Amino acid sequence: MECYECGNDAVRPRQQGDRTVYECTFCGALDGDASAVGEAFIDREAAERAVDRDVFPLVRVLERIPGFHARDASGGSPAELIPPYVSVYIEDADGALRQLEHLLQSLEMSHRKTNWVWAIEAHYDHAELRFTMRPRFMKPVRELTADEITQAQSDLRTLASRIDRDLALSWWTAR
Repeated sequence: MECYECGNDAVRPRQQGDRTVYECTFCGALDGDASAVGEAFIDREAAERAVDRDVFPLVRVLERIPGFHARDASGGSPAELIPPYVSVYIEDADGALRQLEHLLQSLEMSHRKTNWVWAIEAHYDHAELRFTMRPRFMKPVRELTADEITQAQSDLRTLASRIDRDLALSWWTAR
């Protein structure tokens, strides 16, 4: 097999979930099933940015919101009873508060599709105001179970897709 990008014949198959993608060992181009290639690109970008793969789609969509910049994120760990979260810094720009309001509205509309209600907390960290999106468990973290963390982790993709959808809606795009 020859690479469609550079013509090199050093193309190797690799598993992407239950499908195979073909990666050029020279230029890094990927080929194969479109959704598998898309997932491979997400894996690659998450690794380059040192962000947990499970939370990365949510990080990407939040960074599409004008003025939002991810500062810290974790996909959580059921074994260590660590819930998932994304912490963002909002650039002091016109409309930043409106963007936060739209995000909260999107979260509110997403609650029917998520296992947990997700909330945004404001806190001061490293000389800047940060906003952290996390599941609201209504009990101390030390009392969480691994199953509850797993359920919250399954919300990450749902939230990413719902916020992504909402970003294109007229109430969000209107200034």
